[in-house]
Amino acid sequence: MLPRVPNLSGKKDMTRREDDSFQRFLLYSDKVFRDARFVADSLPNVEPFAVQRALCRLQAVHHILINTQDPWVKPDEVKLLADSVVSLHMPASLDETRESWNLHKMRTEHFRLPQAMYELSRTKAIREGYWPNPGDDDVVAADPEYSVDGEAPEPPAEESNDDPMSAEGDQPTGADAQREAGIVITDDGELEEMRTALENFDFTEDDGNFGIDVYLRAVALATAYFGSL
Repeated sequence: MLPRVPNLSGKKDMTRREDDSFQRFLLYSDKVFRDARFVADSLPNVEPFAVQRALCRLQAVHHILINTQDPWVKPDEVKLLADSVVSLHMPASLDETRESWNLHKMRTEHFRLPQAMYELSRTKAIREGYWPNPGDDDVVAADPEYSVDGEAPEPPAEESNDDPMSAEGDQPTGADAQREAGIVITDDGELEEMRTALENFDFTEDDGNFGIDVYLRAVALATAYFGSL
């Protein structure tokens, strides 16, 4: 849960600190926190602070990335750190939010868990014969016709002619061509070099600061490593 941002000047006017990007981030996060209170009031089965914490978390992660990436990350190689940090911290945060929601007891449903309610209703639907059973979610989503409404009206021909014929489209092929087109490409060699630079670095550490400290330490180590080459 993000705390209220203190008025460091002792006055209501905070214009003197508008040039501080991190202060603006804290102010915005505080606004998100306060605006989210109405959601908690409409969910009597959930601890209000738990809902507020979950709602703020994604906004906080998004703005942390914005406010830490631009000022400190300059070399192209160091940009690989964003994926390294985010790929561990953000999914862990989302998993924690999902688990806490699925496993919280609902007072109006005799304190049953949402996950248990789903399984009970699914079992009942299968037993009574009205469960649609479309198949495995991953297999269904991979179908080329997934999400296509066969009964929807056809779009105008001039729009259909511009549609890509496949997911690949007319994208440039080859690392050099993709770099020239402005597409960021990270090849295996660059990934291996970054793994070497941060071989013993713990990306999963909980620094108590939304991963900011972990990110900045990784940036400093990688910058020092590539600067010494």
